[in-house]
Amino acid sequence: MEKLLAAMKEIPDPFRPVLDGRNFRHDPFDPAAPVTAADIPVMIGNAATEATFFLAGNMANFSLDIADVTKRVARYLGVDETAAKHLIDAYRADRRGTTPSELLAAISTDYMYRRNTTRVAELQARTAKAPVFAYVFDWKTPVLEGVLRSPHTIEVPFAFGTTVAAAGLVGTGPELPRLVKATMSRWGSFARTGVPTAPDRVTWTRYDLSKRSTMMLDLDCHLASDPDGVSRKALDELPYFEYSRPASFVHA
Repeated sequence: MEKLLAAMKEIPDPFRPVLDGRNFRHDPFDPAAPVTAADIPVMIGNAATEATFFLAGNMANFSLDIADVTKRVARYLGVDETAAKHLIDAYRADRRGTTPSELLAAISTDYMYRRNTTRVAELQARTAKAPVFAYVFDWKTPVLEGVLRSPHTIEVPFAFGTTVAAAGLVGTGPELPRLVKATMSRWGSFARTGVPTAPDRVTWTRYDLSKRSTMMLDLDCHLASDPDGVSRKALDELPYFEYSRPASFVHA
């Protein structure tokens, strides 16, 4: 134990597996889904605006101008400002009326979470016999005057029924028990049967490469086909996110 704890202090992000040439010889989802997972159902997704969780360290991050956002996007993605402007324009065209800070959150969320998540779903759906179920947790928290929208970890207290303990993140609204019941039901039924179901009886269609059906999890859940996929294509030329990349979009 002492050796493990000492080793953790030497690594910037110690909670990730690494390619050590012995236990992990390659990324399990690069270049394809693992054969060993072909018969295993998968439920995979993310919160709609994961990146706001990190931006909340400084509330000024929610009132940025477009010049600052352009610099942050360029730095975070490792592109020049011209390329960053093209990316921002693509996202703005798909999200009319979005503020610069919201554009930063959308791009950062897609690059750090949504894009990799969707890739795993696509690779698994391409070869697996078992179904893949994709989701976006789209419920928006009212805390901090709503600026967080649907931040990183927001689905966790709903999946585990711990919203009272997580009131600082999710608030205390009267609608919470209904969303807790629906979320726990979907997570629990998937664990038991491999198919997520809930009392609202909204059928969760499996993910495939044609419709890319994705469950938008909210008080009123609904299926969407490749949500925000148009703007996300602007990231296609970039390498996939690696956890060694620092969250430099957080700072000016």
